[in-house]
Amino acid sequence: MSDGPFQRRGPRRIGRASDQIAAPTDSRGSRQRPSDGGGSGDVGGSGGRGRRRDWGPIGIGFAVVALAVAMIVLFVPPIALLDQDEAPGVGVAGSTALEAESPGDEGIKAESRERLPDVPDNLLSMSPIYDLSVPEAVVGPFVLHVRLSSPTQDQRNLGAYTFRDGLWERLNPAILSLDGTSASVEVEEAPSNLAILRRLQFRDTVTGTLPQDADLAARAVNTLTIINPVGFVPADDGSLLGRVRALPNDVTQAVYPVVAAEVALTDTINTVIASEQLRRQHVNNILLMVQTGRFDGVDIDYQFISPALRDAFSSFVSELAEQLHRDNRGISLHVPLPRVDASGFSEGAYDLSTLGEAADLIKLTPPRDQSIFRETLVNSLPPILNRVPSEKVLLKLTPFSVVRSPSATQLITQREALGLASTLSVREAGPVIAGSRVTLVGNSLFQDGGASGLGWDQFANAVSFVFPDTNGEFVTVWVENRFSIAFKLQLIADFKLGGLALEDVSADPGHADLWDTVNNFLESGGVRLTLPNTELMTPIWEAEEGDLGGSGSAGWVVWTTPVQPGIYEVRLIVSDGDVRVGRAIDIRVEG
Repeated sequence: MSDGPFQRRGPRRIGRASDQIAAPTDSRGSRQRPSDGGGSGDVGGSGGRGRRRDWGPIGIGFAVVALAVAMIVLFVPPIALLDQDEAPGVGVAGSTALEAESPGDEGIKAESRERLPDVPDNLLSMSPIYDLSVPEAVVGPFVLHVRLSSPTQDQRNLGAYTFRDGLWERLNPAILSLDGTSASVEVEEAPSNLAILRRLQFRDTVTGTLPQDADLAARAVNTLTIINPVGFVPADDGSLLGRVRALPNDVTQAVYPVVAAEVALTDTINTVIASEQLRRQHVNNILLMVQTGRFDGVDIDYQFISPALRDAFSSFVSELAEQLHRDNRGISLHVPLPRVDASGFSEGAYDLSTLGEAADLIKLTPPRDQSIFRETLVNSLPPILNRVPSEKVLLKLTPFSVVRSPSATQLITQREALGLASTLSVREAGPVIAGSRVTLVGNSLFQDGGASGLGWDQFANAVSFVFPDTNGEFVTVWVENRFSIAFKLQLIADFKLGGLALEDVSADPGHADLWDTVNNFLESGGVRLTLPNTELMTPIWEAEEGDLGGSGSAGWVVWTTPVQPGIYEVRLIVSDGDVRVGRAIDIRVEG
């Protein structure tokens, strides 16, 4: 398509007139670290005849992102916070008052406070806090240069923060100047106040499961406290099968490899646990794996133990934990969330009091169904915390979106979920004739066909859409993103849990980018709950040629086809308020 007429003439579009195709709809990411990588590929069904393109958050916005970077380099005014004695002629009172350089008639004013708001013990102040006053005529993006309290050559974990509603909120990484006396930060909008802080450590435990042979996400390195590479499974004789790949040399976190028994291995692990001899052999083989691999501990994921083996499983965990602790190694344990119903609190095979005493960390696996996620946890956590110390309890969270159909519940990436929302087709059967009118529909968003469209689900606290499948059965998709994850982190804060266990910390480009939200929570101890801009969730329709009209927001448009026969591209672009993903199909227009 590089030589096609579409690029030369530009698209017709229906949607919000001010929209531009972009990748993330907010300013996120680090200049310090390389991207987690990735490319674009097809997502889901055929979508139509001819060539098909899947415009992901990287692919669809590449040109605009490149332009945005150019704007930062070429057009951002050199705004600098200067000491008063370095800015002669500035008429402000007080030795700590500062002023920002700006090309406008009235520049950005900055003044340091006499006292810095209390900083959590996991953060270290590196500069005063400056209150900023920005004239309406001065617009971003900006590069702010902030004078540090004292010079440093240590770049590690420096960030620009703003203090709002009693919480420190991290804006972006801060980059040291060559002489180490100041640090710069890129921001889309100037905050009301700004300070440079250094993160010393996270107070919470943050574990991350790394799928076998997957690369670790670059941003996970500075967030995780324990890494759980996947690779080992139990065998019928109590031995271990599998391996884990060596982690990069710059990884300094504790490593607890996962030993997992999924549904397919239910009989295997129950046979091992039921036999005292096999159980002991299994303990010895796990210890041998940990010692020979020089690991810091082990992560046990046996969530399909028969309730009849409750005591035997407790003995297995207790014996394994005792042996590991003798060698100054640890153990974490995955536990399915107990049920709370009319019959009471049901732990099944998992004696939480005994397991909580033996294991170092208990990872709770919440329900996939997002409509009952919060209610189930709110009901289950109080009795759980009566049995297990709260500092040992981790809530398992995932970067995956959830698809619930009548027959199954499955996980897909954020990119795949939005790719499903952006599938489109021609409603009318038969050939498309030049100069005619045809209806283009979003297969998953067509409201006249029973779909809901994209919107915020106030019960699930997530962006979702519902549509009927080919059998008329309704399918619900909940899109996990930075907005929805914040509501889950709030549960960790409300119940004072020990931290979180991230289900997948690989460098998959389709994953939701949750790192800023998670890091802000870990650094501040609180979370800011915000909702996505609903206007961003209005579908955008584009056609290479011809005219578009109709109710694009209801999942359909009328396309007046070109008068010249040929193959033309049409696109549907959707957003969850976080990123945009689009899908394109080619339609043959006949004379």
